[in-house]
Amino acid sequence: MRWPMIRLVAGREIRERTRTRTFAITTAVLVVASLLAVIIPTFVGDDGPDRQEIALAGGSPGLAEGLRAAARAQGRDLDVRRMSPAAAERAGASGEVDAAVIVPGPSGPVRIVVEKDLSDGLRATVAQGVAATRIGDALEDAGVPQERIAELGRPPELAVNEADPDEFSGGDLAVGYVVALVLYLALLLSGATVAAGVAEEKTSRVSEVLLASLRPVELLLGKVIGIGLTALAQLVAAAVPALVAALALDVTDLPDTTGEVVGWAVVWFVVGYALYSACYGALGSLVGRQQEVGQVTALPATLLVVGYIGTTIVPGDPDAQWIVVGSILPPFAPMMMPMRVAAGGVPTGEMLLALALTVASAAAAIWFGARVYRGGIVRTGARTKVGEALRSVTGAG
Repeated sequence: MRWPMIRLVAGREIRERTRTRTFAITTAVLVVASLLAVIIPTFVGDDGPDRQEIALAGGSPGLAEGLRAAARAQGRDLDVRRMSPAAAERAGASGEVDAAVIVPGPSGPVRIVVEKDLSDGLRATVAQGVAATRIGDALEDAGVPQERIAELGRPPELAVNEADPDEFSGGDLAVGYVVALVLYLALLLSGATVAAGVAEEKTSRVSEVLLASLRPVELLLGKVIGIGLTALAQLVAAAVPALVAALALDVTDLPDTTGEVVGWAVVWFVVGYALYSACYGALGSLVGRQQEVGQVTALPATLLVVGYIGTTIVPGDPDAQWIVVGSILPPFAPMMMPMRVAAGGVPTGEMLLALALTVASAAAAIWFGARVYRGGIVRTGARTKVGEALRSVTGAG
C-alpha cells in the first residue's frame, strides 16, 4: 500500500463531501439540535418542581427564612413573597404563586390556598418550616441564645451506609443512553455513506478511472478514512457549541462518569468505524445498481441494530453473563461496552479484551474487505456475490 495515495483519496473525499449542500444542512441541524439540548432544559428547568414560589401572610419575621431552609433541606428552592392576607389569598387562588400560606399567629392552624392541588413536597416544606420557626421563637422567648437556636435548627449531616448500593444513577444511565444512541447513528450513517459512495463510483464507472493509477485497497482505505474524518468533524462541530453553551449557562450538573463514558465513546467510535466501514465498503462494491445498496448492507445494519438493542437491556443487569459476553464480542462491543462503563464496574481485563478483539476484527475486516472490494469493484452488470469477488482475486495477493 502507498500511504501518500491513500491520503490523496482521503483528501478528495473530505473536499467533495464538505462542499455539498447535504453536509452543510446536516451539520447545521446537528449544531442546532445540540444547542437546543443544552439551552431548553436550562430555561425550562427554572420553572420546574425544584423551584417553587409562595405568598406568605403573617407569622414571625423569621418565618420566610425558615420556609426557605426547609425547602433547601428537601433539595428545592423556594421564593417567598410577603403579602397581606387578602392579596396572598388572591395570588394562591389564581395560580399566580404555587400556594398562599396564611399564618394567623404563633399557634393554631395555618391556612394554605392553592388554585388546584397542593403537592406533597410543598405541604412538607410548609409544615416543617412553620414548626421549626415556632420552636425557634419559643426558645428565643425562653432566653436561649440565637446561636444555640440556629445550631439546633440546622439540618444534621447524614452519613448514609448503603448495604447493597446501585452501581449507577439515573444521570449515569442518561449519559450512557445518549452515547449509545450517538454511536449507533454515527456508525450506521457513516457506514451507509461509505457503501453508497463506493456503489456510486462503481455504477458511474468513476472507479475505473481512479483504478488506472490507484490500487483497489488504496481507494477503499482512502474513502473509509476520508468519510470517517468527515463524520468526526460533524460530531465535533455539534459538540463544541454545546459545550460552550453549557459553560456559559453554568450547566454543571453532570454525573461523575460523563468524562470517562465520552472518552471511551470516542475510542469505540474509531475502532467500530474501522470494523463496520470496511464491511460496508466491501459490500458496496458488489452492487450492480445504486438501488441495491440497502439490500447488500442488510447484515451489518442488522448487527448494529442488535447492538443498540443490547444497550437498552444492559442497565437491568450489567453483570449478567450474556451481557458481559455481548459487550466483548466485536460486532456489539462499540455500543454495549460504553453503556456498561456508564453503569459502572467494568473490569479492566474485560475492557482490554473487548478492545483487542474489536481491533483485531477491524484489521481482519479491512484485509478481507479489501479483497472483496478488489474483486467486486471491477465487475459490472449484475450484482456480484462475495464468493465470485474473492475467486477473481485468488492468487493476486
